[in-house]
Formats: sequence, structure tokens, C-alpha cells
Amino acid sequence: MPRHYALTTVFVVSLAVASEAFATWNWMRDATLAQFNDADWSVLKATARETLDSADDGKQVNWANEDTGTKGAMKAIMTFQYEGQNCRRMAFLNINKNGERGVSNYNLCRQPDGSWAFVADSVVTDHGN
Repeated sequence: MPRHYALTTVFVVSLAVASEAFATWNWMRDATLAQFNDADWSVLKATARETLDSADDGKQVNWANEDTGTKGAMKAIMTFQYEGQNCRRMAFLNINKNGERGVSNYNLCRQPDGSWAFVADSVVTDHGN
């Protein structure tokens, strides 16, 4: 393989990995979520799982942890197929106990074990629509 093709391949693979890492980092650095405790995460994750598993596209599902005052809403924007997996584009609004808001959108795909995993926007270029 000529050297410039090898370098191009390494560059493209690096971009794909960096994009996926950035998508994960972007989720983690949200100041709103930094204030969440384990109980807040537990409520958010349970609601997200229920929404991903059974909510119709476009239906908003609210959640709240009455003990801490954190709350939010989520909505499945659309359902699509990606590499043979059932996936959903989700919108999240999270509000921490100080009233700070964070808004984000993510693609999640159902894994063979039934769990849901984040998929970077950069790798999902066509939702089949």
C-alpha cells in the first residue's frame, strides 16, 4: 500500500475514534449533570430505559427526583436502523438542583444484550429517511 494511502487511512480512523470520544466527553462535561448524585442518575437512567424501550416517537417523558430537586424530560425524536440495530435519536433536558439546564441530543442503539449504547453522530450519516 502506498504511504499516502496508509496515512489517509490512519487519519480517517483517528477522526472516527476522536469523534466518538468527543461525543462521550461532551455528555460527561455538561455542568448540569456534574451536580447529579447516584440517586439522580438512577432515576434518569430508569426513565431513559423505559423511554427507549417503549415510548412512541415524539412523546415527551418527564422524570424527577423529589429528594434532590433534579428533574428533566426526554423524547424519542425518531427511530431508525443502523448497521442492523434498532436505534433512536433522543432529546434530553436535565435540570439540576440549582436550576441549571442542560439540553442534548444523542443516538442510542439497542445492543444484542438488550442494553442501549451511544453512537456518535459522525458515524450515523443516514437515518434511512
